[in-house]
Amino acid sequence: MKPAALLLIPLLTLNCTKSDTTWIHATVVGKDGNCHLPLLDFGRDYPYIEKITGVKGQHFCIAINLPPADTATNTQIEFQATAPGPDEGVACITLYLNYPEIKITAIR
Repeated sequence: MKPAALLLIPLLTLNCTKSDTTWIHATVVGKDGNCHLPLLDFGRDYPYIEKITGVKGQHFCIAINLPPADTATNTQIEFQATAPGPDEGVACITLYLNYPEIKITAIR
């Protein structure tokens, strides 16, 4: 029984994943027309957003959890983000263009 337990330890440590600690740069370009949440332009950092949202070629996203002090148009921000969980998304009207959502987890 002991040798089997020793074999499981390396397998268990391989399954542990670190959270992504990439700092992403973006510019606040205004508010989206549906939710009135900050709309971010990612410029050259858009590949990081593709990984989070799963939407290819999208340079814009709406930001959930962005501090009010950082929501002014043309503000440059650096942050970490994840996809919102099932209960963290925002329900909005859909009169205008829809953008993917990201959840800000840290900002500097």
